[in-house]
Amino acid sequence: MALLRRWLVLLAALAALAGAPEAFAARPYLGVYGASAGFPDHPVQEVITGWDQGLTWGSSLTSIISGLRPLPMLGFSTSKGWPNPQEAVTPQGIATGAGDAYLIALNRAINEYGSVIYIRPMGEMDGWWNPYCAFNENGSPRSPAHSTRNFRRAFARIYILLHGGTRAFVNARLARLGLPGVREDLAVNSKSRLRVIWNPLGFSQPKRPGNTPAAYYPGDPYVDIVGGDVYKTRTNVGHFTAVEDLYKAHPNKPFAVPEWGLQGVDDPDFVARMAAFIKTHGRLEVAVFYNDSRGSEYDLASKPLSRAAYRRLIVPLGRPLDAGGGGGGGGGGGGGGGGGGGGGTPPPATVPATFTDTFARRGQAARHSVTLPVGATVVQITVSWRDRANLFDVIGILNPTRRPASSRVPAGVRRLAPGKLKITRRRTGTSLTVRIEKLKPGALRFAIVARRLTAPATVVTRVSRR
Repeated sequence: MALLRRWLVLLAALAALAGAPEAFAARPYLGVYGASAGFPDHPVQEVITGWDQGLTWGSSLTSIISGLRPLPMLGFSTSKGWPNPQEAVTPQGIATGAGDAYLIALNRAINEYGSVIYIRPMGEMDGWWNPYCAFNENGSPRSPAHSTRNFRRAFARIYILLHGGTRAFVNARLARLGLPGVREDLAVNSKSRLRVIWNPLGFSQPKRPGNTPAAYYPGDPYVDIVGGDVYKTRTNVGHFTAVEDLYKAHPNKPFAVPEWGLQGVDDPDFVARMAAFIKTHGRLEVAVFYNDSRGSEYDLASKPLSRAAYRRLIVPLGRPLDAGGGGGGGGGGGGGGGGGGGGGTPPPATVPATFTDTFARRGQAARHSVTLPVGATVVQITVSWRDRANLFDVIGILNPTRRPASSRVPAGVRRLAPGKLKITRRRTGTSLTVRIEKLKPGALRFAIVARRLTAPATVVTRVSRR
């Protein structure tokens, strides 16, 4: 009887596993696209730029990417950028090399950043409002330059150039697709650092046979992560079925939700459903909430029930930044060099050290880590900026050999318990000096946060031994 009972228990367990949802393998990184002040613990910051932005107009690509620390997600369109909807380049133009100058510049900027970054080219391609969609709102096809075939070729070229490699390596990959080559070697951005997201709506608009996610898919070799967006509005039920279909259609790919949110409704049940999705989909690597400016129909702060549900159900599911890099991937993205893995937090520098950060919004924080020289018990951090109207602070000071307090500070960093370190501050109009004493050997971690910001600003931080 004992043997029979053991067999019955085993059979019951196997039956339960067969019907169970996918195991929750790892928590995803959480992020915000838009107003981020209310999301201090979310490492992923997302923005969508226009074509050539950062190359021929606006802040440099390096500045844009640095401003999205600690885990940037950079999307880009083929329009000239908000509020100008005019198309700058067609999918066919990208496929045949007309956009290479921008893509090569982005390849280099990604390499210079040197840590994990998500790139989201031409998202929601099955939505008629995007210039790279193959169809108009009424269902009529756009020009052949906008065909789904040309979109697939364009996306593959973007992927190949951004991951880079030697000229011979890149051109061999392009030649297999019948695409023209490049004239120079490109920086190598491995899959462990550069994560390229292919992101349709799923609930395609317009709904017609040729405008499906599958019609735009460039193929597994040219996609690192598959993504799907989901919103709850006054007129829909969230389109979760479409996201589920995308997830199931690509079982060998990590998954992302680059946008999710609530438009004009306060619906905690929708937030709860998203929490359930996160818990039961183990390939989910990142989920980004769309939060528009205060008072808008996408503002979470104006939805008290949903906001409470978000804090209670979503925030605890987020993956800590120190848990590792921005996902798996492995393997080099191109020939002719390494590229290495990496975490979302920049590697420690050695004192003395200098950091340059670009801030785009109030509440944004930039994390840093330094290795203390042998015998260094006193360190000085000097933060400098230009505009007196701005105000920056040093927070989350942590000497890892000491126990941190649980006090809450922006950007998910932790402040030391009073009395553990001796910290003195001296502030002038455009600088802040922080002296830290009683340090122990090892590392020193801290973050620079924008307390007040009237316009995007660059901040220089110097760490020296005293």
